[in-house]
Amino acid sequence: MNAITVAGCAPVPLAHYLKALAILRLVAEQRDISAKGSWQGDTFVLNTALDTAALVEFFLKDYHPTPILVPWSGGDFFAVNRGIEPDKLEKKFKKRPTSSNVVEAILATTTERLHGYRIALDRTFAAMDLCGLKKKKDIEGSGNAQKLKKADFLQALRNFLPDDALQWVDAAAVIRPDAFSPNNLLGSGGGSDGNSHFSDNFMQALWAVLPEFDCQRATAVAAAGGRAFDSRLALQESLFARAGNNTHLKKLSPVLFDSTRVGGPNSISGFDSEAASNPWDFILMIEGACLFAGALSKKIGAANPSTAHFPFLLGASPIGAGSLGQVESSGKEIWLPIWESTASAKEVAELFAAGRIESHKRVAAHGIDAAQAVCQYGVDCGIDSFQRIGLFRGRIGGDNYFTSAHLGRFVVSRNPSVDLLGEFDPWLIAFRDKAGAGRAPASINRVLRKLESAVFDVCQRTDTARIQQVLIQLGKCEQAMVHSLTWAINSFARPVTPLSYHWLEAANDGSPEYQLAASLSSVHGRYGKNSFSLRRQLEPVTGSTKNGASWLEWDKGCIVDVAWHEGDVIDAMNAVMRRRLVLAQKDGGRIWPDTGRLFAKLSDIATFIENSFNRDRFAELLWGLALLDWPRVPLASRSTASSVEWRGDAFPRSAYALLKLCFAGTPVHEVGVPLLPAIHQHAAAGKGTLATELAAGRLRASGLAPSVERVQLGGPTAATVAAALLFPIARGDVEKLAGAVLRLKNPKR
Repeated sequence: MNAITVAGCAPVPLAHYLKALAILRLVAEQRDISAKGSWQGDTFVLNTALDTAALVEFFLKDYHPTPILVPWSGGDFFAVNRGIEPDKLEKKFKKRPTSSNVVEAILATTTERLHGYRIALDRTFAAMDLCGLKKKKDIEGSGNAQKLKKADFLQALRNFLPDDALQWVDAAAVIRPDAFSPNNLLGSGGGSDGNSHFSDNFMQALWAVLPEFDCQRATAVAAAGGRAFDSRLALQESLFARAGNNTHLKKLSPVLFDSTRVGGPNSISGFDSEAASNPWDFILMIEGACLFAGALSKKIGAANPSTAHFPFLLGASPIGAGSLGQVESSGKEIWLPIWESTASAKEVAELFAAGRIESHKRVAAHGIDAAQAVCQYGVDCGIDSFQRIGLFRGRIGGDNYFTSAHLGRFVVSRNPSVDLLGEFDPWLIAFRDKAGAGRAPASINRVLRKLESAVFDVCQRTDTARIQQVLIQLGKCEQAMVHSLTWAINSFARPVTPLSYHWLEAANDGSPEYQLAASLSSVHGRYGKNSFSLRRQLEPVTGSTKNGASWLEWDKGCIVDVAWHEGDVIDAMNAVMRRRLVLAQKDGGRIWPDTGRLFAKLSDIATFIENSFNRDRFAELLWGLALLDWPRVPLASRSTASSVEWRGDAFPRSAYALLKLCFAGTPVHEVGVPLLPAIHQHAAAGKGTLATELAAGRLRASGLAPSVERVQLGGPTAATVAAALLFPIARGDVEKLAGAVLRLKNPKR
C-alpha cells in the first residue's frame, strides 16, 4: 500500500474537503477496493495499491462519472433534442457547450465510460414524460400545484434512475409526500444555487477534461490564460496542489464551495475578475457531495409527520469564530468530520449514512447542539475533530446565493460538565424558536446569542469562569423576558427552568461577589402559608411541582411583589427589603422571618459594606443564581459559605451588627427581637445614626443590653448597611455579632 499525500485536499475550503471524500470513494468503488484514507493535520492521505502516476491515469482514462442531474431546476432538460444520434452532432462545438447543448453532447457519446450517464438521462426523460412535464413552469413556482408536481416528479425520478444516479438525487433533496426538501449544502435549490445549475457545470467540466469529447471540439479548449487547456496538469494541480498554467476555465465557478474562486469585485488586485476555476476541482467536489444523502426522520406523536435530515447539516449558530457570522440572521452550518486513523470508503460511507448528531437524547438542530453532542459522545465515533463551515445567503451574488464561510475547528473530547447544560436544553430549544419567530424584541435575540456563545465556550474548554458565564447569561435571558413581559406571555416563552444544586459548586469561584449573590438568591421566608423566595421579587413568577420537577409560570398577578429594578444595586436591594418588611407586617409576624439555604460570611459582608466590591458583577450573578431550584438545594451545602473564625478577617462595622441583630432571622441570646421597619427605613434613607439609636432601643426593650447607644453613620454607607441586612447569616455568626455590640449579662427571658 502506498501512502499518497493528496495535498490538494484540505478541511477548508469546503470544495477541497469534498474532493477528499470523492477520491476515496471513487478509487475504492472503481479501482482499489482496499483503499483507505485519513487526515494528517490539514492534509488528506490516501492509502492505496496505486502509486501517484497510476492515480492520475485512473482519473484521466478510467474514472466513470456519477450521473449528476438536476432536471427539477431550470430549463436545461426541457430544450434537449432527445432524438440526437451518437456521432451525428450537426456541428462541432467551438466553445464549451452549456444548458441543453451539454446534455446533447453527453447523449452523443458512445464510450462505455459514459454509458451510465446516458442511461440516467434517458430515464430522466421517461420520468418527465410520465409526469406530463413539458416546460419548466410546470414545476417552478411557489404554488401548491407546482410543489405537488415537483414532489411527484422527484418520486418518479427515484423509481426510474439506476443506483449510481440515485446517490446524487438523495444527496440533493429529500422527497416528502407534498414537497421536497433541498440540501443546502448543494445550494438553495438542492443542486442549484440562484442561476447556477450544478449538473450543467458538472457536465461542462467533464466535456473539458475527458478525452471522450475530443471528437466534439472544433478547437482546443481555451484556458483562462488564453492558451490551450491541459487536463493532465489540471488534474495534478487538483490532486497534489502543483501550481501550473492552463489549468483553469473561465466562467466556471465553484459557487458556494469555494468563495475565493467565484470572481466579482475585490477578488483580485484590481476592480473586478471573472469566475475561473479548475474543472477537476468542480468534478471531484460534486462527486464528494454524493455522500451527504438525506433521509426523513419520523417522531411518534409529532404534528409534523416527518423531518428532513442531511448528514452533519444544522441550523447556523454563528458563534465560536470571533466576529465571523455574527451578523448572519439565518443560514446553515455543516460539521465535517476529521479522522486521523485510516478508514475504508465503506466505513466513511457508513459514518455519513448515520450522520445524525444527537445532543441530550435528541437530534441536534443547531451548531450549538452539535458542540454539546460532540463533548458527550464524539469520542465514541473515532472522530478527532470537526471542521465547521457556515452556509450563509447574500454574502456573494445576492440573497439567492449561498456562500461558505470558515467557522473554525472543534476538537472532540469528553466533557462531563456539558451534562449540566442538558438541564436547560428543552427550555433553550423553545426559547430559540420563540426568538426566531420574527416578532421577538431585538434584546431577546441579543441575549440568546450571548448565551449560545457561553455554552459553546464551555464545550470547548470547561473551567469555573466559563460555567459561571453560562449562569450569568441565563440570568440575562430571564431579565430580557421580564423587560418584555407582554411578548414573553403572548409568545409562551417560559421562564428559565429551575437548575439543580450542582451549578452552585460548578460556578463557585470563591469571590465575595459570588458568595453573597448565592446567599442572597437563597433567601426565603414564611409569609402566611407560603414560602416567599427572592426570585419572586426579581420577576413575576409563580411556581409549582409537576412530576417531581419544579415548574414556573409568568404571573402578572404577583407583579406587585417585584421590587428589584435596574440601576443602583444598593437602591434595588433596599427596595426588596422594604417589600419584604411590608409582607412580614401584613402577615403579623413578630420577628424577621427570612433565612437562607446558604449563609453569607461576615468577612464578605464587611467587604460589601466597605465598597471594595464589584456590584455590577454581583447583580449579574444574583440573577443567574436565583434560577437555582433552591428548595431542593441540600442544607449540607450551607457549609460551603458558612462563616469562619473572624479574628484576623474583615469584620462588619458595629453599626451593621446593631441593625442586623434586629433582623437576624433567628433568636439573639434566645430572644426573638420584634420587628421595627423604621430601623431599615432610616438607614436606607441615609439616616444611619438615627437607625442605630432605634436599633439599640429595640434591643434594650427586648431585654438585651447593647454596649453602644448610637453609631455615627450616614449617607451612602448607611444605605449600604441597610441593604446588607438582606443577607442571611448563620446562627453562630449572629452570636458573634451579639458578642461585639452587647454586654454580657443574662437577658430577660
